[in-house]
Amino acid sequence: MLILTNISANTILLANQNTSSSAANRFDFGGIDVPLFPGAQIKLIYDSTSTKWRSASPQFIIPSARQGVYNSVHYFGDATAEGGIFTEVAASGGTAAAITSLAAHPGILELSFGTSATGSATSKIGNASILLGNSWYWKFEAVVKLVALSSADPDYTVRIGFIDNGAAESTDGAFFRYNDNVNSGKWQKVTRNNGTETGSANDTTVTADTNFHRYTIIVNPAGTVAEFFVDGVSKGTETTNIPTGAGRVTGGGVMFLKTAGVTDTAAIDIDSQEIIGYANVTN
Repeated sequence: MLILTNISANTILLANQNTSSSAANRFDFGGIDVPLFPGAQIKLIYDSTSTKWRSASPQFIIPSARQGVYNSVHYFGDATAEGGIFTEVAASGGTAAAITSLAAHPGILELSFGTSATGSATSKIGNASILLGNSWYWKFEAVVKLVALSSADPDYTVRIGFIDNGAAESTDGAFFRYNDNVNSGKWQKVTRNNGTETGSANDTTVTADTNFHRYTIIVNPAGTVAEFFVDGVSKGTETTNIPTGAGRVTGGGVMFLKTAGVTDTAAIDIDSQEIIGYANVTN
C-alpha cells in the first residue's frame, strides 16, 4: 500500500494504464485518469493478481473553484427538456426525442434520419467554448448506439467527441468518426486543427456495430496527446493537429450528417454524455 500526497502547487495526473510505464507498474483506475490536486492524497493498493496499482480512495477528489473545474453531464431522462448546456437539433423531417428506456440504459435520446438526403442531427454543447491543452485536462465520454449502420440508404457519417459543428465536418476538434465507405467501416480517431487533420494512420481497428459502446477521448494538459478509448480500452493516440492555438475553440457532442437516402428511420441512441475539464495549475 502507498499513500501519495501532492505537496506541490500543480495538479499531478495519474494516468490510467499509461504505456510509458512497464506493465507491472501501471495504474488501473477502470479506464479513467485520476487527478491529484494540490494538497490532496490518494491511497493505492497493489493488486498482485492483475499486477496493477488500484485506488483505495474516492477516484474524484473535488478541488477548490480556483482549479477551474468544468463538469457537464447530460443523462437523457428528460431528453431535450433537460436543462444544461447541451442542445439538440433535429434533422430535416427527423426528430431528437426521448424514447422508452432500454435494458440497462434508462433514459435514451434518439436521433432519427429524417427525409432529407443531406440532413443532419446533433446533441452537443450549444456554443464552442473549449480550448484544448493550455494547462487544462479535458475528457469527453458518451454512451452511444448506432441503430442503423451507414449504407446506400442512409449513407451518413457520425462524429462523437470534441466537435464544433453539428451539421458539417468540424474545423477544430478531437473525435471518433465513422462511415461504412471509409476505413472498411472501422471507427477513426480524428484530430483537426483549423481544418487540417491527421493522416491515414488514424485507425482504431474497431468495426462499427449496432450495440451500445462507451466512447472516451482524453486530451492531456499540454495538448500534445489525445487518447481514444472504446469501452475503457485504449485504441491509440494522436499527437498532431490537436487544436490548442488562440481562437481554435471546440465543443463536444454527437452528430450525424447524411449524404444519401431519404428513408426516415432511427439513427443514433444516446444514453449519456459527459465532459470534464480542470486546470492543471491554480487560476
